[in-house]
Amino acid sequence: MRDVSFIPINGKEELVIATDCAGAIGEKLEDDVKVPLEVVGYYTTRVAMMECVSVGATPFAIVLQNFAGDDYWEKIKGGILQACTELGLQNIKITGSSESNFHVKQTAIGISILGKVDSEKKRITITPPTACFAVIGKPLVGDEVIEQTNDVLSLSLFQSLLDFIYEVIPIGSKGIAYELNELLKDNDLQAADIQSTVSLTKSAGPATCVLISYHEEMEPKIKELAGSLFFKISLV
Repeated sequence: MRDVSFIPINGKEELVIATDCAGAIGEKLEDDVKVPLEVVGYYTTRVAMMECVSVGATPFAIVLQNFAGDDYWEKIKGGILQACTELGLQNIKITGSSESNFHVKQTAIGISILGKVDSEKKRITITPPTACFAVIGKPLVGDEVIEQTNDVLSLSLFQSLLDFIYEVIPIGSKGIAYELNELLKDNDLQAADIQSTVSLTKSAGPATCVLISYHEEMEPKIKELAGSLFFKISLV
């Protein structure tokens, strides 16, 4: 299920709101996963950005809710800017707020992305019955994300795929099978069984992989782009 909301602006455009959050991941003593705050900002922004762009929207603003404290703002912002740069969004507006009244023992942030999309060009419910399906990237979570960076779908690859597919859905904590079943339902399709060489139920953490639907003629080009990160999905 897509984690985005659409709000009509006028008769042609819609505001798109995409969001993600992270907790207990960072530099604080009681964080469960220890990583630099730039990494936390990057991956949290990455998820929300992918959600926004996946439906055909163009992001124009970012809202950061920082519960870690004022001292952490610039580090988190550094990660946000890295994600923006990889998507060619260097001039995007960033605003937000920090918790400065109370000390929070674990890192926690929320990211919201605002974008606009032409109502007639939304990349949703456009997967036909003849479509093929695949996963690009491996589902990873926690320390795996840092230890297996070569298995993580890059933002540049994500952006390159958009020209060759029908729909794309970033995979989160519910896993590939859940998102595929939601995609099928949204397009009035169904499958009795789903098979792939990659785990279909494992959490993909900060969207380390995506589900795509595409025309079979596009498969050679998609495989060329994705290389070893291409995993075909078979429906029965």
